[in-house]
Amino acid sequence: MKPSLSKANIDHLEYFYQGAKAYLCVDTCNQFGEVIIKRNGILINLDLKVGTLGQLKAKGVIEVSSLMIYGVAYHVFQISSLGNELMDGGMRDIS
Repeated sequence: MKPSLSKANIDHLEYFYQGAKAYLCVDTCNQFGEVIIKRNGILINLDLKVGTLGQLKAKGVIEVSSLMIYGVAYHVFQISSLGNELMDGGMRDIS
């Protein structure tokens, strides 16, 4: 079943489809709760909130894994196979 996505969700998913990853600091540090977006190692200035990540994850179009960077824990969000299928199938043409 195809999930219902808003235009904003599709726009954000497009960044993930192009290879972006979102890093959410979940450890006690000065970046706690901050979302950092990178594509090919380069920072992207994108206003992406934690709630939006939660919506996309709940719809199954992005997936999350854990990562430790210099002893600090991060959740890493990237496009899922469902997200790729939707974008390959023309979902981005809807926006």
